[in-house]
Amino acid sequence: MSKPKYSAALVCGLFFLPVLAFASTHYIAANGSDSNSGTSKTAPWLHAPGMPLCTSVCGSYTPAPGDSFIFRGGDTWHFGNSAASPYTGGTWMWGTTSTAWRGTAGNVEYIGVDQTWFSGGSWTRPILTGDNPTSLSPVGSCAHAVGVLFNLPNIQYVQLDNFEFTGLCWNSGNSFYVTHYGSNYDNSENFMMSNLYIHGWTHTSFNCSGGGACDGSVAIYSSISTRFGSTIDHVVVDGSDSDDTSFGGVYGDGYIVQYSVFRHLAGSSVPTACHQIHDNLFEYANNTSDSSEHTDVWMCYGEYGDGAHPHGSDTSPNLFYNNVFRFIGTTHMGPLSAVLWLFPPSGQTDYEFNNVFHDYYGVATNYNNYCQGGCGNLALFNNTMEQSLPNYTGCIVCNGSAPGSSISSVNNHWIGTATTPGSVFQSTTGVTESAPLYQTIGAANAQGYTSANDFAPSSSSSPTVTAAGVNETAGFCRAFADPAAVSSCKSGTTLGCSYNSTNHTVNCPKAAGVSRPAAGAWNVGAYQFGGATSSLAPPTAVIATAD
Repeated sequence: MSKPKYSAALVCGLFFLPVLAFASTHYIAANGSDSNSGTSKTAPWLHAPGMPLCTSVCGSYTPAPGDSFIFRGGDTWHFGNSAASPYTGGTWMWGTTSTAWRGTAGNVEYIGVDQTWFSGGSWTRPILTGDNPTSLSPVGSCAHAVGVLFNLPNIQYVQLDNFEFTGLCWNSGNSFYVTHYGSNYDNSENFMMSNLYIHGWTHTSFNCSGGGACDGSVAIYSSISTRFGSTIDHVVVDGSDSDDTSFGGVYGDGYIVQYSVFRHLAGSSVPTACHQIHDNLFEYANNTSDSSEHTDVWMCYGEYGDGAHPHGSDTSPNLFYNNVFRFIGTTHMGPLSAVLWLFPPSGQTDYEFNNVFHDYYGVATNYNNYCQGGCGNLALFNNTMEQSLPNYTGCIVCNGSAPGSSISSVNNHWIGTATTPGSVFQSTTGVTESAPLYQTIGAANAQGYTSANDFAPSSSSSPTVTAAGVNETAGFCRAFADPAAVSSCKSGTTLGCSYNSTNHTVNCPKAAGVSRPAAGAWNVGAYQFGGATSSLAPPTAVIATAD
């Protein structure tokens, strides 16, 4: 299979149009030589441009718009162990802050793979490693200290595709697998990260004091001050082989995050410029152990603002849909501060629908409609939310810190220890609710709504099916310009993606989104019952036991 191309449905403007005449393809392999031409599979380079040990012909080449850099599948590049081959020499820099290596709107620079080219018996992702062994707990020392594996400063129109990242270890401060920066607020990144598998980290015992210099180590990082326009697509960040209280998923630019899996992580993902977060699986998030300041599964700090942003040609609202958040804080039985924390800009409405939340231990916040410097509004419809494990009685929607904001709650399935709006909302001030279904956890379980089926209805007589929900075909669904979002709005949840733990890929959607009727009542909650099409496979794991 040749290099993948962006879907026409993506809104970042990253489309593979006919490339410029001077664009070329270069090949990199573990048996290559930097003195080769690099322009064929039989004469590949050993390194890629920007790797410190890239020399000779490789070192003299400057990437141009439309270029492709193809890594041989199954090979490994080493960033920590200088005795291993090929050794990169340290952090891989895609250009510098003063010398940008960029594509253009019609000529994206592609850094990735050709799945017909590989070593070994079959294709696997090329590996970029810091060379440290993984550990489920802190280690005494790091064999190799590498702060960043791949740094892309000042980029535009670049795609990073189909790599495996592993082997980080840090002693203090922060470490990242991928860091990226746009040039400034007026020059969006348009950076696509796709089909990545990120895992395998550890650290020594240290304490992060919090603050701007220590927001915790994460898989993908960009500076808040230079954020905007990246897409995270079919990416897996999985810490099941690592210390899953020490490492977060994303910090900085998270403009579009879709069809991805984030699991066994410390709760310290703080994406900014959140615009479309959809069809993702978030599971087994844990309270961070390094005392960094954020312990949130997904905190959208600094959301995109309806065309008011300096990049603002896109005036569509921020959308959060078809996501599954489950088994939060249950691995180590430690509470996080928030699951999904939103900051809708003043005068703007965020739309959240078809999301499923269940099984979180002692979490103080599910949604939080709070923002700094003025608060926007929330349209919260057709979601299924279980309050938490039975020993917790806090709010599901914690909106008490957002004076002046409003919440339109429609067709939501609330499952908790009580059955009143006061058991769901921190404050009912500014809340308008239509067609809710309130159930206790015991009653929901007795009706077939359980963790094992992600709280889906089990039959045509299930309460969410027989309830008369509000039809939003001509309501909330008309607010979206994106055709995929409109289609999802008119359907039940897809439950994000299923995760293959053998080859670390995602299959999206996990479930077919059953169409909601154009006229007549909708089902309440995230699901639209469709008979056999509503049947779901059980989750990949049950609640983990405390350690």
